[in-house]
Formats: sequence, structure tokens, C-alpha cells
Amino acid sequence: MVQLSELARKYAPWSATKLEQAKTCPAQFERQYVLKHKKEVQAQDNRVGIVAHRIIELMLPGLSFVDAQETAIKELPVTSNESAELQCHREAIEQFVARFSAFRQREGEKQLFIEQKWAIDFDGNAIEYASPNAFFRGIVDLALLSNANDLWIIDHKSGKVADLTYKSAQLDSYAILGSANVPNIVGTRSGINALSNPKATRLQWSNYIDLNQIRRGLLPWLFEYVNQCASNLRTFDAKPKKPWPCNWCPYSPSCVPYQGLTNGAKKGK
Repeated sequence: MVQLSELARKYAPWSATKLEQAKTCPAQFERQYVLKHKKEVQAQDNRVGIVAHRIIELMLPGLSFVDAQETAIKELPVTSNESAELQCHREAIEQFVARFSAFRQREGEKQLFIEQKWAIDFDGNAIEYASPNAFFRGIVDLALLSNANDLWIIDHKSGKVADLTYKSAQLDSYAILGSANVPNIVGTRSGINALSNPKATRLQWSNYIDLNQIRRGLLPWLFEYVNQCASNLRTFDAKPKKPWPCNWCPYSPSCVPYQGLTNGAKKGK
């Protein structure tokens, strides 16, 4: 097993989002995970995504889109603009639910997981999500354990998804979590459900990975990847080179480097 660095252990438990922040902006990482500052803004895409996830969750047992949306927005109210965006996702959501229902019948269903919290310890074994000894954890949008003991993991994305490689690290980490927390699985396959593309008739699936490949390949990779991202946290500098993805940062209003970047862009017009 790859040895974890002091920084990797210090800032555990990790998640795919936490790794991405350590990799792209140590300053945001510090404010969110070290200083635990309250978020200054919440991106519209985040709220729309949360509600869209909830709508799918409510539709899987048989609710219509209209009824599911009504329940979801009672739980998390949205603005008129966000409500309009949800309507743009309606076709994609309804098509996904129909396809997934057919998929469940075709593959067989031993167990269904919705918004499932999984975690592993520093040895790669299953552990409670909230345990202080958790090393890595994640919340999986949807997963199906088939009659063949294959675990099919699906991640819903309400924003634009260029291709599968953009989220490959996240999907690989979910495969690791699933393999440790679901007994007797043979292998896993992960996919992205792109809600922003109603014309997408198929999910973007990763390659099938058997249990041996996960334990011998993916798990050591995850430890090394955590070490790599954690190495950026020797200092908590913010050095944005372009507005994106800083536009979506919950701390951008008070980030001096970001404000300097956007002000400079405006002057250059």
C-alpha cells in the first residue's frame, strides 16, 4: 500500500470534491475545510442540481415529474429562473427514469442505493461515513447491485459535461467505495447521467472494473492521488489565472486575487 503523507493524513477524510479543491485552489480549501467559513454565495447550478437529484429520487418509485418537482421545491425553494432551468431538465429526467426502470428489469435488482453514503478507512476497508477514522468518503447518487453481483454506479450531472474523462477520478473513487462497502460484488461500472442533454439516449459509462483491478490498481492510485493533491496545501495561496472556475467559488466576492483578475478583464475590454 502507498504510504500517505503527513498532509494527506492531516486533512482526511477526503472526498472527490475536496481533492479537486486542494488541486485547483488551496485558498478555497482553507476557507471551506480548515477555517470553515460560511459560504458567501451559492451557485444557481448547485441548487438546481440538488433539486434535480431529489426529483429523480422521488420519481424512481413511480411519482410523476410534476408531483416530484412539487415535493422537491417545498423542501428546497427555488427562484423563478431556477424553476425555468429545472423545466429544461424535465425531458432528460423523464427519459432517464424510464431507461433506468427498463435497465433494472433487464439486469435484475438485488439492492438499490440512492444518495448512499460510503467511506473507507486508511487500510481501504469499509467504515462508517461519519467515523473520525475515515480516510475517504463519498455520497453516490444512484447505484444498482444486479443479480450478477455487478455494481452499477450512476452520477447525475445537471451542468455541462464535456466527456467522461473530466470526472474519471470521481467515478474511480466511487468504484473503490462501492467495492469496499457492498459485500460479494464481482466488479463495478460507473456512468454519468448528463441532465443538461435531453437528446442523450445513453449514459457515458466507464470501463468495467473487476474486484481484483480495484484492490490492486485503483486503491493504490487513490492513495497516490490524495498525496499529490495534498502536497498543494503547504501554503494556502490563491493564484487564479482566469475567471473560470472561480466564478463558481462560494468565496469569490471577498477573494482579492479573483477580484483583481475580473477587474483587469473588464478594463481590457
